[in-house]
Amino acid sequence: MDKVQLHPTGFIDPSDPSNPTKYLAPEALRGSGGILVNSDGKRFINELDLRSVVSAGIQECCSRYKADGYDGPPFAWCILGPEGQALFGKAVLSFYKDELGLFEECP
Repeated sequence: MDKVQLHPTGFIDPSDPSNPTKYLAPEALRGSGGILVNSDGKRFINELDLRSVVSAGIQECCSRYKADGYDGPPFAWCILGPEGQALFGKAVLSFYKDELGLFEECP
């Protein structure tokens, strides 16, 4: 294998952030209108850019995930508005939100 494909987004389980097993965050989240913001709440990347560009943006513009002594990798928040939720699919989003606890609603 002479090439490696990477995926820029995965979910960090807030109840177990140091677990090395992560859930893949589908590119459809970004394709449905999800935006990525850093811990300052600033959008820092074109979410529809190449995977390598999005990954580099997260590495360069985002702080490390820190919780309860865990010093994890750089992370970004994914914000998905009502239209994006509808495009992504309420049933699939419900799985990530209600079954796995990886999304929460914000006012």
